[in-house]
Amino acid sequence: MKIRRPFRVYIYHGLFILLTSYRAFSSISTVGRYSLILLACIATISLISILVYRNYIELIDSQIVIHRDFFRTQSLPVQDFEQIKIEPGPFTSSYILLRTQTTVKINDAYINNDDLKEVMKQLNPEMGEQQDA
Repeated sequence: MKIRRPFRVYIYHGLFILLTSYRAFSSISTVGRYSLILLACIATISLISILVYRNYIELIDSQIVIHRDFFRTQSLPVQDFEQIKIEPGPFTSSYILLRTQTTVKINDAYINNDDLKEVMKQLNPEMGEQQDA
């Protein structure tokens, strides 16, 4: 089981790198130039990270592995999943509710909700209500 990142994630990262690089070389002040170069370097490292880990969520040996941004991963046992809540707005986080009543935040901008629903039906946790905005 794998849930890939949408192609738009790669496009946004690439456009951000191009924009910051352009602004860095057209900037007049030295502080602004160095700040934008640093920002472009961080964005490049992030792009390399998401290229290495193309799948946002993977099932590996009865563990769900969530590849977060900036080289962070989190492993969760499949049997601990209780519910997945996908929030429709940008100001609230989507999360996975575990049987221990703890929540694990997921970045739903990095996944396709239909792919997530299809995969989670195979694992049988209850899907939270998704409200169309």
